[in-house]
Amino acid sequence: MMTAGGRTLVVTALVGVIAVRTSLSQPVTPQAARVGSDPEGAFARAADGWSDLGALGGASAQGLRDLPLAGWHWLCAPLDLSAEALQVTWRVLVLVLALWGAIRLARALSPGASWSPWVAAVLFSSGPVVVAAVLRSPTDGLAAAALPWVVGPLLVRGLGWRPAAAAAAWIGLAGFGSPGWAFAALLAGLVAGAVRARGRLLAAARFVVLAAAASAWWVAAYVWEHDRARDVSALVGEPGLGEALAQGVGRPGLAPVLLVAVAAGPLLAVAAALALRAQGTERGFVGGLAAASVVAVTAWAFVGDELPVLAPTGEDPTHAVLAPVLGWLSVAALVAWTPLIGHLTARLPRDRRPWPLPRRVLAELVVGAAIVLTATAGLAAAAAERPAGDDERAALAAEVAAWSRSAPPGRVLVLPATAQEPPEHSLAVALGARPWVGRGSLPTSGAAATAALDEVVTRLSRGDGGPGTQRALSRLGVGYVLVHLGDPDGSDAVASLALVRSALAEQDARPVAVLDAGGTSPEMLIDLGVRAPTERVEIWSVPEPASGFVYAGAPLDVVGDPGAVADLDDAGVLGARAVRLQDGSSGDPVVLSDSARRRDVDQRVAVDPYGPALAADEPRSLVPADASPATTAVRRVTGVRSVAASSTAAAVSGDLRQQGTDAYAAVDGNVFTAWQSRRGAGRGQWWEIDLEAPADLAGTAVQLVTNPFGGHVVTQLEVSTDHGSMDLAVPVNGLLTLDSLPRSAHLRIRVSEVAGTTTPRDSVGIAEVTIPGVRVRDQLVVVGPAPTTWVLGAERGSSAHCVPAVLSQPATQGLPTVCNGSISVAGPDVGAIERVLTVAEPTAVTGLAWARASHTADAAALADRLGRPTVVASGSSVVVADLVTRPQAAADGDASTAWRPAFDDPTPTLTLTWPESTKVLGLRLETPDDGAASVPTRVRVVAQRDDADPSTTGPPATEADVRGGGWVVIPPVRTRQLVITVLEDTGRISLDPLTSALRHVPIAVAEVDIIGGPAVRYDSSGVHDLPCGSGPEVELDGRSYQTRVSTSAADVVNGHMVRASLCRSVRLDAGEVEVRVPASYAWAPQGLLLAQEGGPFRPGGEEIEVLSDRPVPLVAPVLGAGEDSVLVDLEDVSTERTLAVAVPADSGWDAMTDEGALVPVTLDGWAQGWQVPPGVTRVELRYSSAETLRDWAGAGAIGWGLVLLLAVVGLLPSRGRSAAGGRS
Repeated sequence: MMTAGGRTLVVTALVGVIAVRTSLSQPVTPQAARVGSDPEGAFARAADGWSDLGALGGASAQGLRDLPLAGWHWLCAPLDLSAEALQVTWRVLVLVLALWGAIRLARALSPGASWSPWVAAVLFSSGPVVVAAVLRSPTDGLAAAALPWVVGPLLVRGLGWRPAAAAAAWIGLAGFGSPGWAFAALLAGLVAGAVRARGRLLAAARFVVLAAAASAWWVAAYVWEHDRARDVSALVGEPGLGEALAQGVGRPGLAPVLLVAVAAGPLLAVAAALALRAQGTERGFVGGLAAASVVAVTAWAFVGDELPVLAPTGEDPTHAVLAPVLGWLSVAALVAWTPLIGHLTARLPRDRRPWPLPRRVLAELVVGAAIVLTATAGLAAAAAERPAGDDERAALAAEVAAWSRSAPPGRVLVLPATAQEPPEHSLAVALGARPWVGRGSLPTSGAAATAALDEVVTRLSRGDGGPGTQRALSRLGVGYVLVHLGDPDGSDAVASLALVRSALAEQDARPVAVLDAGGTSPEMLIDLGVRAPTERVEIWSVPEPASGFVYAGAPLDVVGDPGAVADLDDAGVLGARAVRLQDGSSGDPVVLSDSARRRDVDQRVAVDPYGPALAADEPRSLVPADASPATTAVRRVTGVRSVAASSTAAAVSGDLRQQGTDAYAAVDGNVFTAWQSRRGAGRGQWWEIDLEAPADLAGTAVQLVTNPFGGHVVTQLEVSTDHGSMDLAVPVNGLLTLDSLPRSAHLRIRVSEVAGTTTPRDSVGIAEVTIPGVRVRDQLVVVGPAPTTWVLGAERGSSAHCVPAVLSQPATQGLPTVCNGSISVAGPDVGAIERVLTVAEPTAVTGLAWARASHTADAAALADRLGRPTVVASGSSVVVADLVTRPQAAADGDASTAWRPAFDDPTPTLTLTWPESTKVLGLRLETPDDGAASVPTRVRVVAQRDDADPSTTGPPATEADVRGGGWVVIPPVRTRQLVITVLEDTGRISLDPLTSALRHVPIAVAEVDIIGGPAVRYDSSGVHDLPCGSGPEVELDGRSYQTRVSTSAADVVNGHMVRASLCRSVRLDAGEVEVRVPASYAWAPQGLLLAQEGGPFRPGGEEIEVLSDRPVPLVAPVLGAGEDSVLVDLEDVSTERTLAVAVPADSGWDAMTDEGALVPVTLDGWAQGWQVPPGVTRVELRYSSAETLRDWAGAGAIGWGLVLLLAVVGLLPSRGRSAAGGRS
């Protein structure tokens, strides 16, 4: 017969196997990755009380909870184990700890039992609840494993000081778990103590005191955290009971029947023990925990939505309640199991017992069988291998972790923003202890900081890499941008990620690491090079990273949201000044921005969480309630009473949203915009317009959105007016002219029939509705207190179609470029900037506009006028309209630009012309060698005769193979024009991932050198002051005013931000003033600043001053591991300054000088700043909230230490105990 030790050894091996099995192929948890990246740093940071992982920063006591795991990693460091191996060993340790505690408890309560205590211990330690806890969080698993150690000494040995101290010591250890598990251990101990008290109040009080002393440290930490951390419970959706149970047993997605079978085992065991009247102690404990479970679940049902969810950890409150409740039931089932099995075994029939069995006995045996089956199901569910993680993803995570350990310090912005995969579960986990911020469905940085983050992410996703975006990144303290490419879950983000990379390149960011776990890339390009062929990560280094800034002077007061700060940087007027955002309710603001539009805001939406602009009287939804504290612009539509639709793809609550598709887009006079219904909606969708008075609707034209590549088409409409409705068939081109409509004030167009299949990605839409005599104007009215300066910014969609190619390794020089005409991300503003201002009294203003060059012939002509090319190039076609691909790109002296003809151009032809005939001997074609384009292999060169020069001679044509370096040698000829026709090329192929079609990648010719001809020169960088009329026009109250620009050819070609000054000041009358900046053939306006004299941007001159000075950056990290404070040395100046750090305001930071504390101020709407008086040369930055945490938790830790000392003393043998031990 096997001894007790042998049984323990067998079940220990079994539990170890289960731990390994459930851990294999699983990704490293965020907690393990964070601690494992720097165990010693985890010790040093434990009491910092601060976390900037996944958020811009916030109070957190998680560092204290990480200590046991940090200790384990530190102990295992000499073994040089991988992160995955360390995770497996920790889980083995925790489950074995749970097993041994369960064995001790079960054996002590049933000393004469055979195998049943060991079976009960295995069912507890390897059951779904404990296994799920340790898989979800290493220290939650530790707290769950501590449950039998907490209740065992009390149930077995009573309330003597030794068992009470032992139980209390384990309660202190359980505090390293999340608060839910820690309180579960405490309450389980109190229930066990109450059962054994039996009227002994002194003994009960002694245990309560010991438990309070042991738990004081983690209770203090939780109270501190609850008081200082952000509560985001209003943003967390409450899952149903089934989903909560699935999370509690670690089996999300399990079928309901199987879920019930897995979760019912402990519950049935508890119920059976109570029904069968187990022994007093066991029955009292089981009943007490069952009652506590009922109370907890009932309370959760009524007040679950009020449970705090503390950022930045953001633990789900449902899981925080139900998982510990399941832990209670599991330990209660452990106590009940052996007596229950013994009772049922006694009921088994013997040979001497007659058949049939009595009904009661039969019922008990059926219940016993159900308990055994459900317990077995739970064990099987826990032991079953989890879905394997992606091996390539794991390898990629290891690459990211290696980079994070070796790279210089800096906060990482993780992209793409996605709600499908929260940032805390993405590759950002591999960054370990490096500060990072991402955008998921839970805004853990707080509403104000999240709004600033959204401004940056939205601008990047639209390809805006201008000064406003660059400075906004710096203000967030971002030093790196991690771009995750090729993720199957992020397929909808391909266009935005391509534009993100384009925006980063525009601001001179550079990829410092390209991590590709899949090895070398295949020869074939994917989506013309904008999509990664394998899952990979690019890490871009942002220029001039900083953790804070020292600004000159006092902050500038601006009414608006974070977009106003970026607009001012785009205008170039901020210089080294800081910005303090206001809501306009108090004070006299200096600057009023139109950035804070009235619209729906839902920060649970990860990307562009804003709906269309709303009128002043339209209700709106804000999630959270403080998501948009200011309103500075409201929508006003004139010419009609209202325009509405059944749904819109621009709604903040929709999927696959697209800005600029609300109902008004169908009457904006622009056929390139359209109303679109929400995705997945087709038949039954409607659009309607109410006129101000009845009008003759005959001749109304309706142009539907048609998509020849879609799987559905609208075939019939129902058109309704005040006098009835009619059904109309839709022609193939989607254009209907409604000649028979009566006079009416109302028109509704409803989609009544749709042919084909409408997928969840599809919608129906109307591009334009034209009603004779009706003109609809859609304007934004700027509202707020009377300012000295107005800032009007446009929220435009993307314009670039040529972006940096997906890289296989960091580019040492220039970034390879690819072009794809399908890259597009819409914005809410299209066409002209139209605003209405309210001027309090007559005043004179001057203006500064900022714009980007359009991709048009007019803009190309302007660039060439500035560049003054010595050789003029023209071509047969271009692949996209972007100026970087125009023919002149092959003769501009810049190898980073290239002429790229169209896909379907059968004979791409480039013509080079220069003013005077020269003797030409040949030419050399310079082509990109990055593999992102086809390159010519054979060309024909024709030297055109110069009729003006009678000495001009030459052959009709020369064909040459140019694979040997691009050289073409022709017989000497005098000419002033060469025509180059590409006859053959390398035939680079690209795969379209949507259609699986293959298509030819266009050729690219970077430069052409003419041998013997004129030197190719092009002044790309020279800045030229152009006269009035060279910039976009500005219309004020219907009058047009000219602007002038200073720019270079490179800025025009690359679409960089260009500033344009009004040529003269303009006097504005009091009242409403309509402002309009129309788009032209050369310019796409981005914003306009109107300033009165004497304001911050016109201190005394006529012109608005564009400033080149910048604030002084703080390069060092604000808070180092274990450091109590950081010293900032400043120059000794006689003026006031403003100090800012990239952490949320009012989060517990102080700035001290020798004279005392500095006055705090909130900058940019979210960041912590202080006003620095003149003469201050040193400032000490200190996170003072951590001092409170250290004091409270430190005092509590002393109490736990004393309890541990008592527990250890209780383990030492005394004389009486030695004698007793010898007799046993």
